[in-house]
Amino acid sequence: MTHSRRSCLLFLMLAALGYAGCGSAKYEERLAATSTMFRHKEKLNQNLQGIFHDEATGIQIRPLAGFDRIAAPEAIEGPDGEMIVPELDDRQPPFFLEELPGMIAAWKLPVTAVVGGDTQSSTAYMYVLSSLGPMNPDADDSGFRTLVLDILNRELDTDLSGGSLHESTYPQDSQDGFVPKVAYLERSVVPERLVDDLSMEFSVYFHESGEDIVCVMIVLPKNVSGLNDYLNKIELSLQTLGIKSRKSDSGNLSGDGTKPARSGGM
Repeated sequence: MTHSRRSCLLFLMLAALGYAGCGSAKYEERLAATSTMFRHKEKLNQNLQGIFHDEATGIQIRPLAGFDRIAAPEAIEGPDGEMIVPELDDRQPPFFLEELPGMIAAWKLPVTAVVGGDTQSSTAYMYVLSSLGPMNPDADDSGFRTLVLDILNRELDTDLSGGSLHESTYPQDSQDGFVPKVAYLERSVVPERLVDDLSMEFSVYFHESGEDIVCVMIVLPKNVSGLNDYLNKIELSLQTLGIKSRKSDSGNLSGDGTKPARSGGM
């Protein structure tokens, strides 16, 4: 075999080995990404419920595991055959005089709080409100976010305002790009007013999708047992929020059928 042929053969062998090595590296990267994705899905399944989807508004979210959904009032047939929705809505906060606007769904969970070394029974709540939901006919014409904050200010004697909210995204890390980030304007307050003789923390998260606004509100005792576990579940739940396309709104959608997330605005 001539020197030139031996050189050519050696070059082809090295090229083949290099190609195989490159392909192997890409395979390992894909395998690692797939493993990360499945670990994340398992984490969601361990900490959250299945998807709650409201067909009327397209809103969907995975609530925190263990929370029981509060039933919405069911329409009853009136004397003339018309359907009447009862005024009493058990999903509304039992510690508020005013109703929260745009109620979509609510959940609750018995919890314990540690006060002065003793434990005390209480309840944690999760609410999903939206500008797409039913509004109180007596509500003013202010923006949905302002409307929610004004009610909280009156009920909690606090100073929440649009300017006091800060921007955030969930998940906060990249999750290697396979988990879309959901943008929020959020704020947490612990008012002086007690609920069930306990200090409660009220956290609101406003997400905008086009002209639609969704508010997730979490109410927890300030000294709830297992706080870090609840905070972890809340962060996971917030990243599952979306508004699926509706028949009346088929434009401006992202690839998964949801509207692109953005923060700010009314």
